[in-house]
Amino acid sequence: MGEKFIKTTQPGVLTALVAMSKPSTRLLNQVALRVLGRPLTADLPTSQNWNLNALMDAYDANPQALQTLLAENKDAAGWLLHPQRALQSGIPDFEKKMAGVLDKALRPGAGVDSVRDRAWFNIVRAMGAENSPWIGGSWGTFKDSPISEALAKNVVPYLDQLARGQSKRDSPDLKGLYPQPPWDGLEAEAASRFMGGLMQDKDTAQTLMKAAQEYRLGMDIGRFRPFGDDATQHEYTSRMALAAGAANLLLAGSTYAEWTDDEYADWLDGVALIPVSWLSNKYWPIEDATAATGRDVALDEAKDGLKGMIADYFDKKTPATAGDVADTLVRQLAEWVNSSLDEHGQKPLTEAQRDEVEKSIRGRLYDALKKALERRGG
Repeated sequence: MGEKFIKTTQPGVLTALVAMSKPSTRLLNQVALRVLGRPLTADLPTSQNWNLNALMDAYDANPQALQTLLAENKDAAGWLLHPQRALQSGIPDFEKKMAGVLDKALRPGAGVDSVRDRAWFNIVRAMGAENSPWIGGSWGTFKDSPISEALAKNVVPYLDQLARGQSKRDSPDLKGLYPQPPWDGLEAEAASRFMGGLMQDKDTAQTLMKAAQEYRLGMDIGRFRPFGDDATQHEYTSRMALAAGAANLLLAGSTYAEWTDDEYADWLDGVALIPVSWLSNKYWPIEDATAATGRDVALDEAKDGLKGMIADYFDKKTPATAGDVADTLVRQLAEWVNSSLDEHGQKPLTEAQRDEVEKSIRGRLYDALKKALERRGG
């Protein structure tokens, strides 16, 4: 079917053709671009957007076509996923339908890996663009939406590449940690804004937090003493940089979350702990039940202490500035790194080495912590 026909034919006729046939990927995507490329108000005052509904039905039957559309056209993700696209559809349960189709097209293993990678790159870039409609403003968001849940669940495999983008910005000399194509072309700030758009939904934020914690645990940082032979020190430094990258990604994104101060304080102390490896029984096995219980109690007390300090700052119960609170958090993290090394049977760090570890953590986390506290605390 020629381009002239696509450009000159009414969208309703095109989507009717799609609904009545089993279109090829090429034709389906041509029709989609014709429908989605128009202004959001193009179908108003129609009460129900059957053009959009017909597209979703077609993509539900051919999810790889949607994957191809998102991968090959850099504007398609922004058009399809605009916050008002689903909200203005007028179709009952349309968000749930769109979420299901997106899940089919974007889940791990769907379609072709390289095509899916490019589709996700365009989604993150579109949602994380400067002045993104997904963050604040009058458009609304994917808050409490199955769409945000589908996106968060399926972006998890790319957390490593997004963390590497943060590490590249903060540790440019560690070239071995640079993200792979196409992710090497994504700005770190765009990734943060993308996370911010999703984190406005509390359940989605928890999904991302859990994924980041598992990502950090998989590194088992405490196995590698930061001062020893070159290879071991390199492993430690690399893992710490990536873990801090994941933490910074969530810290920057979470500043857009519409939560109470207490909820945010609880979230923030959890994110701050991401670079420390001694938080899990999986990577800190203690056979003595009493000792293990003592460790867990100490961890709970530490978390409560961090949360209390952050909450006091938000409630203005302390003269401490955002910088003061961030400084205390960084020093506490450095202490926990030493505890992690102890539990892994490593030789304790000297005073000078402990100072070096603190400086390393400070360089990667302090600014992100301070900005998050300032933005939230006003």
